[in-house]
Amino acid sequence: MKNLVCYDNGGKTFDRYTVIYLDFKRGDLYESVGMSDNPFHPQGFCQHDEAKRGRHLGKRISFYDLPADCQKAVINDLTETNEPDFKQMAIDYHNKGYVTGHEYANDSRLWHEIGLEGERRMKQKRK
Repeated sequence: MKNLVCYDNGGKTFDRYTVIYLDFKRGDLYESVGMSDNPFHPQGFCQHDEAKRGRHLGKRISFYDLPADCQKAVINDLTETNEPDFKQMAIDYHNKGYVTGHEYANDSRLWHEIGLEGERRMKQKRK
């Protein structure tokens, strides 16, 4: 995913993973989210913040190397925004088959809306 930079500090801190949203920058800080392996668990961690890019956040990794729940947290962020580029990234992610219904049963309404939007865009391309 081109508008994200993901880091893994190898477990040195509880917020092991940091995802930076490159399209949201203020000065030299970017909007970001820090997460544990299990961001939705009551004893997990998922918090939005601002961060500077760099090695102090750990090793740079691919979005697809994040744990599934961390990917889900980021996708939820992307679909809840009104920013068209992020919303399109989420739709593309869904349409490429990275999201399956059973994984995101709790977000079925949200994923249904993304699926409908994706179908609409595909029909427009076919015309």
